[in-house]
This record gives sequence, structure tokens and C-alpha cells, in this order.
Amino acid sequence: YQRRVRDTLSALDVAFVCFNKCTTAVFTYHLLRAVTSDLMADDIIWSVPSDARALVHVVLMLVPLIVVYDFFYTLFHRALHHRSIYKYVHKHHHRQKAPSRGNVDAVNVHPFEFVSGEYNHLLAVFLVGHYIGQLHFATVILLLVLGSFLTTLNHTRFDVVFPYFSSVYQSKYHDIHHWYPDSNYGQYIMLWDHVFGWFKPYPNDDRGVRASKID
Repeated sequence: YQRRVRDTLSALDVAFVCFNKCTTAVFTYHLLRAVTSDLMADDIIWSVPSDARALVHVVLMLVPLIVVYDFFYTLFHRALHHRSIYKYVHKHHHRQKAPSRGNVDAVNVHPFEFVSGEYNHLLAVFLVGHYIGQLHFATVILLLVLGSFLTTLNHTRFDVVFPYFSSVYQSKYHDIHHWYPDSNYGQYIMLWDHVFGWFKPYPNDDRGVRASKID
């Protein structure tokens, strides 16, 4: 699937990418402060998983973390497309119609957008750990690593599909958002796009996901 790729980064692109990468260190510090605070003392498990059940818990709790994270991110992302603010923040990211540089294109966003997305992870960790179930610290790390991996894939030319989950994740679903900005707002998964009616499948998909005509 081919679209025109912006081959060079502008000075503003480089500035945003560098700034955003630097803020990751600040976010990591605040995340560590939060999960070690008294507020979350009962929400985080620090002991080394000692059996298969504990390991399964580490992995399974990724599910509510991703679902909660993407609920807020999907709404935030859609809000960034409102005409009153779009040109001031999110338009910068949409100058690239066919992301291809992976992590560089993924973090080439306005700093307000990037920082908000990063700290949304902290919100998800707090809500899930406090109201759904205890989180192992390893689960929190897995969320950040998996999230970085998925957003990087979304901004490459790789066509990645996870078996059994193709309706909520394919790397090319994010391409649809860059082509048709009124769809596919999810960061990691398309669950909430399905729920709110914003999902558009890739046209002429031959892997069983129903294609739709895109005007």
C-alpha cells in the first residue's frame, strides 16, 4: 500500500522529535515516583513472580491497561481533530500521509500531544491498579515496551497482523487514519473506534476483515 512519503525532516520536525524523546525521561521519573508513592502502595506488586499463576497475572493485566489507556487516548485524539484546535497541535503530525520511519514518525508530534499521551499511561496505571486489580510492576513496564513497539509498527511500511486480534489491531489501520482523519483514532487498538463507530477497515482487505468503500 503506497502513499507519498515525506523524505526529509524539517527543522521543526527535528526539534519536536528531540524534545519529545527527552521528555520520556521526565515521564519515567514521574511514573516511578507515582508507583512508589503512598497513594499506590496497595496497587503495585513488587515481588518476583514465583509461579505460573503469577506470570499469567503479569500478562493478563495488560488487557485492562491497554483498554483503559486507549479509551482516554481515543477520545483525546478525536478532540485534537476538532477544527478549533487542529491546526495548532495535531496538524503537524498529519503532514506525513504515509508514515515510514517508525519511531521517528511516531514521536514527530506537537509536544503537548506527546506529553499528554505519555502521562495517559500513568492515568491508566492508577485507574486499573486502584479500581480493577493489583498490577505487577513488570506489567507496567510491559505496557510501555509494548506500546512503543505498536506505535512504531503503526508508522512503518510493515503490514503486521496478530492472529485472532485482527479486528482490533493491524498496523495498517493507522494508515487509514492518516488518509481519512475522521477514523481509527485508537493508539494501540481499534476497540473504541468499533464502539463509537469511527472504525474504517483497510480497503480491499483480503484477510477476512470486511472492507468498506471509503469516499
